[in-house]
Amino acid sequence: MNNNEKKSLITVKNILRVLTLLCIIFVFCPAFIVSCSGQDVNVSVINAIGGVSAYGEQVYEPRPIMIVCILIPILMMVFLFLKNITGQKTAIIVMISAIVDLIVWVIFRFAVKKIAEENLCEFKSTVWFFINAISLIVIIILTILVVANKLQMEKELIASVSNPAANPAAQYPRYPINQMPETKQTESQTPGNASPFFGSTSPAPSNPTTNNDNVMPTEKPIGYCPKCGTQIIEGNRFCSSCGTPVPDSLIKKNEQ
Repeated sequence: MNNNEKKSLITVKNILRVLTLLCIIFVFCPAFIVSCSGQDVNVSVINAIGGVSAYGEQVYEPRPIMIVCILIPILMMVFLFLKNITGQKTAIIVMISAIVDLIVWVIFRFAVKKIAEENLCEFKSTVWFFINAISLIVIIILTILVVANKLQMEKELIASVSNPAANPAAQYPRYPINQMPETKQTESQTPGNASPFFGSTSPAPSNPTTNNDNVMPTEKPIGYCPKCGTQIIEGNRFCSSCGTPVPDSLIKKNEQ
């Protein structure tokens, strides 16, 4: 790991940690406002656990089940700090937890709205509810991308998206122009045979008895391919590496 990766803080895992921390904080913020006869009642998860009262009467009975909205983000945070679990498993656990938490929040909203309408009260969702929902949706999207191998937990988010090396196709070796790997000559590419793509190869000796030791005639280079830099052999009309036509200037220069 290089120094840039060590110092990087904008990793997928750190972003998930920040969003999860926000989800814990939003539990204590008023998610909804119920207005009755000019009196506003703030409703949060903490209120829902103990019940909501207005005008001295309890209008929303205690819902201890709402404690899951606190426990789920805490569970997510714990798994995001564990080091003995792989990024894939962590992403799956966090993704499922975020989906469950989002569902509970949506059910909570419809339940409070229904009670407000039954009591002829005005219901309104606060900005905290929407930010919390957006945070959970972003968590779900990021973890899905990690599970799909599009992102990595420990890698910087911007580098993972913009760096083409993250693509598995980019992991194949690339060779410099002057260090192209040598290819073995097949039986069909014997001297004197013409290739429909690469053009004709070196002419075969007219007298086979003069080449009893199977020694290939010396190939004379006449220049280099203008596209990939591969050496052009005399008699070739196309580059043997990329198939680019040999410039007429090289051919005429060699004929002179």
